[in-house]
Amino acid sequence: MTKYLVEEIVTPGYIIDRGIYDNPKDAQYRAMEIFVEGIIEENIKIREVPL
Repeated sequence: MTKYLVEEIVTPGYIIDRGIYDNPKDAQYRAMEIFVEGIIEENIKIREVPL
């Protein structure tokens, strides 16, 4: 099983967990919500996490 983790990299070494999602579409949707709030797109990472 794979989960998708949305992270915001605030500064090097400091990451805010923005949620874990079951599919990449939900993760991307959440990331787009974060972008609308004024967070820099380059600071958002979506990672696959095998469980």
